[in-house]
Amino acid sequence: MGSDYFVQPPVLKYDRILQQSSALTPVVFILSPGADPLSELQTLAKAHGFFPQKFKSLALGQGQSKIAEKILEMGYHRGHWVVLQNAHLLSSWLKTLEKLLQGMTKPDPAFRLFITTDVSAHFVFARV
Repeated sequence: MGSDYFVQPPVLKYDRILQQSSALTPVVFILSPGADPLSELQTLAKAHGFFPQKFKSLALGQGQSKIAEKILEMGYHRGHWVVLQNAHLLSSWLKTLEKLLQGMTKPDPAFRLFITTDVSAHFVFARV
């Protein structure tokens, strides 16, 4: 194992991430400087027939919470892939997002939620 092992970020295998995902559990990407999984997710969505019609992406920020809720609701019912980017910029909305997700007990099986965030104290992860 060379010294590069400790300084190079791991290569994400998006197909593997998709295989391990479910309609009931969001996939959260914690971003490192210069990282943006959106293009890889779009490529994956194309390969699985979701892009562009069933692929919705929204960069979060001030004033975007209602739009995010609409996209999330539509994706949940219609089996879309939803990408909510930069969740750390709308940390005040995360409790609402948590409540929405807890109420989504019977999503379309194709539904997937991907969330990107910088490292933030507002995200608390439970081990499963």
